This record gives sequence, structure tokens and C-alpha cells, in this order.
Amino acid sequence: MNYLVNIFKKRAIFILLAATATIIGCLFFWSRNIAKKPTEVATLPPLPPPGIEQHQLDITPQASELKGKFADFPRQLPVYQIISPKISPEQALLIAKNFGFQDPPLILQDVKLGPTYNWSTTENYLTIITNQSSVSYGLDLLSNPGILKGNLPSPEETKTTALSYLKNQTIPLPQSLEPTVKQVQYLKKSGPTYKPVDSSETADVIQIEFEFKIDEFNIFSPIPNAVPLTLRIGPEMKIVSLDYQPPFNQFNRYHSYSLKTEKAVLENIEAVPQISYLRFPSYQELITKENYQKISLIEFKEVKLGYYQPSLPGEYIQPVFFISGVVQLENKKTGEVFLYLPAIAEEYFVSNL
Repeated sequence: MNYLVNIFKKRAIFILLAATATIIGCLFFWSRNIAKKPTEVATLPPLPPPGIEQHQLDITPQASELKGKFADFPRQLPVYQIISPKISPEQALLIAKNFGFQDPPLILQDVKLGPTYNWSTTENYLTIITNQSSVSYGLDLLSNPGILKGNLPSPEETKTTALSYLKNQTIPLPQSLEPTVKQVQYLKKSGPTYKPVDSSETADVIQIEFEFKIDEFNIFSPIPNAVPLTLRIGPEMKIVSLDYQPPFNQFNRYHSYSLKTEKAVLENIEAVPQISYLRFPSYQELITKENYQKISLIEFKEVKLGYYQPSLPGEYIQPVFFISGVVQLENKKTGEVFLYLPAIAEEYFVSNL
């Protein structure tokens, strides 16, 4: 009996020491994790909230379908800062030269848009709005309707040619951003516009839309699903039109910040009922203030993580949650609803420090 007691006493010492070490280790780990976030917040430069226009609501959107859809998102993402958001006059002249225009442009001043550079011939035209970095090129189809006669290339040929065309620096692509194909479709000319058709036999052009991404994340414009680069290609691979408005030209990596948790996002949606954009089946329908006041139901169904597109030098390119769903007005009319929600944790913003 005494033998067993002695063994227990000896082992009890080791058990006590092990338990003490475990408790000390747990306390150390706990204290590090408790202190980590305030230290991180204190050392990172504060950010201004992204300039997203929101519309306040009188009803709370339903967001139950969003639960569990945040699991694959990263815990942190870098923020970037815009250096140059616009095309310089020198770049405008170089773009014109790339398109074959040699004469000086007609420069018009617009109160809102700023200087607009214009070139035109009997065959084509080019318009560049330098402050918006927008480029619009096209063939004069009214004077030359025969341009659209002939066989169209295949979608694969179109992709290859279009990417090669863009990489030859016909237009200044954003720094470090590769254009990726979003959609390819056949179109038939119908008056001043084009309508989608099913095959090349009935089409006049093949249209290819491009988007840009940062670190594989989409760049969201203030107008949801807007396309920054569209090419229309006709027979013999002729560029029939090009419309280009990049999200920004040059930018630098700033710092990485922690993102909101799923719980914080869902609580935010409930605490501050708001939406960023409405869209009805008829895109020409004017969205008025009354539309927002007559909403009877909103159901958010999907969420994506990406970057919001700012426009001014020095502004920050910040991650946002792009939340989409359906809306119903009091008159039973239904449409699409979108919410851009800042993805960075609230404690990093200037107003919360």
C-alpha cells in the first residue's frame, strides 16, 4: 500500500507541473490574441470609408440566404491607392496615332467632362475624354455600309485577335491588370443599335467584352455589371467599334487590412437598412426617389467579394462585398437590387478611430 502511495506522490508532482505549464501557455496565447487586434489597428494607417452612394430604406432587407456564403472569403485583403486616374494629352495623341489619325484633334471643353479630343474622317472617328480616361472609336457605317458584308470570325479567333490587338498598346491598359474575357456574343445591327442573335449567319458583328481584376477579384463600378472594355469585330477581323473606360490607370499597393466577419455584415444589413442601386427589366426606365420610398420587399440572395472603383488621384481602392437580390415595389413591379458594403472591418475607418 505504501508503495502505491509513493508512486502516486511522485507522479502527482509531474501532473501538477504539466497542468501549471498548460495553464501558463493558455494564458500567454490568450493574452497575445487579445492584444493583437488593437495593436494591429493602432499601427495601420486609418482609411476614409469608400465613397459609395447609399439610399436609406424604411424596411429591413431579408438576408437569411446569405448565411454561410462568406466561408471561402479571405480574412485580409490589400488596399491600393490610385496614382493616375486619367489619360494625359500626350497619351491621347499617341492613342490617336495608333488608330491611324495624324491630324490635330478638335478639342472641346465640357463643363462636367473637361477637355474632349475628337478626330474624324469619312471612314472612322475617335473621341477621348481625358479626365475619364474614356476612349470611343468606330467606323462610319452610314457612309460605308458594305463594311459589314462578309463572314465573321469564330469566337475563339475573335478572342485571340482581340487580346493581341490590346496588348499591342493601341490603348493604355491599366498598370498590372490583364484584360480577361467576360462575354462573347453575335450581334445584328438594328438602326443605331445592335441586338443579340444566335449565330454568325444572321449577325453583322461579333462582340467581345472584357473586365479587369485585382488578385483575381472583380472590380465593381458604381453602376453594377458595367463593362469597362467592349470590342465589336466585323468581317475580315475589322475593328468596327471600341468603347473603353478603365477603372483606373496607375495604382500602388498600400496596406493589408482585416475584413468584416459574416456576423458583422449581417448585423450591418439589419441595423442600417440601405441599398446602392436598383434595376428594372426595362433599363431605360428612370429610377426615381419615389422608387426607393415604395419598396415593399427586398431579398438579398448572393454575395461576392471584390474591389470598388474610385475615380480621383489619391483615393483608395478598397475591398467591398457586392450583395445582390430581388426587389418588389408596392405596385408588385419586381427588379434587381444591389448593395455595395465596405468589406474592411469598421475599426480601421477614420470615423471610428
